[in-house]
Amino acid sequence: ECVQHGEFMHDTAKIDRLRDCYQKYNLNPKETILVDDRIYNQYAAIESGAHPVRMRCEFTTD
Repeated sequence: ECVQHGEFMHDTAKIDRLRDCYQKYNLNPKETILVDDRIYNQYAAIESGAHPVRMRCEFTTD
């Protein structure tokens, strides 16, 4: 599920949406691993109670 940030990068919209998703899908944040390639999303994952993993990948248009 796509979880977007709010108007400002420092707001809590992404953290709040992650917590909503945990409830929606009956997930325990302490047992949840979130994978994202953006470093600024790691904070939201940690603050929401999950364990973040930063995946680095390269996209090509070939």
